[in-house]
Amino acid sequence: MAFHNFKIPAEVWSWQRVAKNSNSLQELFVTQYGSDSYVTWLLDNTRVHILPSMNPDGFEASNEGSCRGGRGRYNAHGFDLNRNFMDYFKQNNKKSQPETEAVKKWVSKIQFVLSGSLHGGALVASYPFDNTPNSL
Repeated sequence: MAFHNFKIPAEVWSWQRVAKNSNSLQELFVTQYGSDSYVTWLLDNTRVHILPSMNPDGFEASNEGSCRGGRGRYNAHGFDLNRNFMDYFKQNNKKSQPETEAVKKWVSKIQFVLSGSLHGGALVASYPFDNTPNSL
């Protein structure tokens, strides 16, 4: 049987506690497998890869309950990891960070067919190269 790979990277900006839902999702998978037919089917037919925290340094710096001031947005080197990936229009010339390189290595080794990224503040569907030079 062919499996499809699905990835969920979470906690790029550590002050967005919605990313902690990846932990709840993991708990759901573990506790409901075998008793919930949908969860069982999903896990029998899909490989779900969860990265619970892309920014552990940001998590340590953030203040629980506070979404103001950006504490937790940056890694230990002061980089916003959400803005540190390659850009289609090659306008991102910032030094690639270790966390970014690790995610790039991860996604280059596995053929993912779907990805969900947990962020707070808005309900958004992002597609590859959905930005324009004017929106950067």
